[in-house]
Amino acid sequence: MGVALPVRAREDRWRLAAGGWRLAAGGWRLAA
Repeated sequence: MGVALPVRAREDRWRLAAGGWRLAAGGWRLAA
């Protein structure tokens, strides 16, 4: 239980990071 929580937090961080990169990539595409 104690180990599963940190893992979830890491997954959420990666999901947010991936979403941010996707938005940034989309912005560059529109700008270009």
